[in-house]
Amino acid sequence: MSTGIKRPSGWLQQHYDKLALLVLLVALIGSAVVLALGVQGETATQASPSSLDAVNPIAAAPVTTEKFDAVLASVQQPFQAGVDVQRMLVGGLRVASIPDGIPIPYEALVCPFTDAVQPPIRTITERDDDADGMPNVWEEKYGFNPYDHADASADPDGDGFTNAEEFGYDTDPSDAASKPPLVVKLRVAKTAIEPFKLRFLGVNQLSAGDVYQLNARNLSQTYFPAMGDEVEGYTVIGYEPTPPEGLPVLILQQGDKIKRLVQGQVVDEEALVAGLISLVDGRRYTVRIGDTISLEDTEYKVFDIRKDRVVLRMKGDEKEIPITMMSPNDRTSQVESSAL
Repeated sequence: MSTGIKRPSGWLQQHYDKLALLVLLVALIGSAVVLALGVQGETATQASPSSLDAVNPIAAAPVTTEKFDAVLASVQQPFQAGVDVQRMLVGGLRVASIPDGIPIPYEALVCPFTDAVQPPIRTITERDDDADGMPNVWEEKYGFNPYDHADASADPDGDGFTNAEEFGYDTDPSDAASKPPLVVKLRVAKTAIEPFKLRFLGVNQLSAGDVYQLNARNLSQTYFPAMGDEVEGYTVIGYEPTPPEGLPVLILQQGDKIKRLVQGQVVDEEALVAGLISLVDGRRYTVRIGDTISLEDTEYKVFDIRKDRVVLRMKGDEKEIPITMMSPNDRTSQVESSAL
């Protein structure tokens, strides 16, 4: 019995696989040729002039080049920043808002996030980097250091007035002949409360006319003035036996001040009196509201007295001149001047 594999007999049996593959290849090539001929015929049909004729033509607006020309012009002439603009494409200057510290544009007068009103913008003429009260422009004009606040108290021309005082009155700090008025050197040494010293007790009807009894507040002295008489700087100008206050009232006047003294009542109204001192010559003045003092032939009226300052007005001028309290440096200079 034979166990070997029986080989196929005949040429067809031996080359069947190859023949089938050849037939399949011929079929594929034929299909490709047919497809190519079909595509070529379709393309020729679509490209024929007759196929391009419009069936229902629609009128179109003529083509313009305005937009194209505008874009072309902007490209040919691009925007250029001026020579004074240094930021170029850097973001705008921002500052911290008040009081929240939010970054906002430097020019903003109101915070766009919180609607909080911001401090006013300072111009170049108002800039004061050392916060000494003298703008940079003014300091640079006279050769001072705009970043050193110590020069505010300097006196380069030796006229007795500081640079800050010269700036305040627009005088030349380098010229001793150009200096502020002497009132600049006035200081408030102290203020005190001065109670009204008179008390109205009653009226005495005499044949020669009525007289009014006034006692000193401390009862140390009694006055009996008639209408028009003066007592302690006050003039008796009126008497009301049945006033709105209910009790009789005696009316006194001193300058522009009017005092209404109700019979038997202590006047609780208190007035401030101030002691002024000149840093130039050490001269002292005791003033009340309405008083007048004279400095270098110029008269000043005491307009107001407060606990920390006195307000003067030059005669014929409504401008207020604040006189501040003496500083420790002022007191030291006064002691040194007295020692000399």
